[in-house]
Amino acid sequence: MFGPGGALEDVTSRPVRASLRMVVDLSTKDPQVAGRATLEMAAHLRELQDVEEDLRAAVRPTIDAMRATVVLFAPIVLGVTGALYARLGVAFQGIASLPMPAPTFQLALAVFLALVSAAIIHFRTRMESLGLCRSARMISRELPLGFGVFLVTLALAGLVL
Repeated sequence: MFGPGGALEDVTSRPVRASLRMVVDLSTKDPQVAGRATLEMAAHLRELQDVEEDLRAAVRPTIDAMRATVVLFAPIVLGVTGALYARLGVAFQGIASLPMPAPTFQLALAVFLALVSAAIIHFRTRMESLGLCRSARMISRELPLGFGVFLVTLALAGLVL
């Protein structure tokens, strides 16, 4: 049952495997005890599924906030920060120099945005129990969107400031 070609070969959950192994062992000794144990285990697994659904519902707002951070909030904040840095460089040009040129700082912000966005998407997909392929799809969809917001904000904030 658990070996190669068995019905439960792909089950990776240790508690499920141990519980089912216990039922198999019990069934060889006393079928009535094994039946009761199976029914109790089924009820317990249903309760665990309900708890998992409740946890997913409770975590959903956090996951949505993480998506909004990747696509909207972080790019806007970093775009305005980059434009302010460039403006400060122009304003204090005759008084003092900034630690790095504005384009270098803006490039550093873009790299930071890419890394933080990828990390947030990775954590989000882990929280939602999605696979690596789904994580890659989310990165390929949301990262360009976030960069677009970053570049538009950088340009608009540069014009306004």
